[in-house]
Amino acid sequence: MNNHLLNQSIYEAERFTLLKNVEESGQVELRPYVDSVGIATIGVGFNLKDSAVFNEVIKGLGLNPNSTNAADLQAINNIKTIITNTSSSTMKLGVRSFYAV
Repeated sequence: MNNHLLNQSIYEAERFTLLKNVEESGQVELRPYVDSVGIATIGVGFNLKDSAVFNEVIKGLGLNPNSTNAADLQAINNIKTIITNTSSSTMKLGVRSFYAV
């Protein structure tokens, strides 16, 4: 039996590959979608209804989740509305209109 030690970066890469293959059939979805159990999701199974995940996605879009700026708040609320409506076809329409802005 051979034992192999993994460093942190190799472990994270292998974990990502496993999740990508199990959760996403080998493809990472970069736009929000409704998963097989009806949860708004992005990436490799990240639940957008989880506030910590949602805030990280908002930051990734260049917005501050704690902003008091009216335009930022409107954009964040628009995204929340799209995510809250977890019907697959309506989410796709909402996402398409969000990205078109």
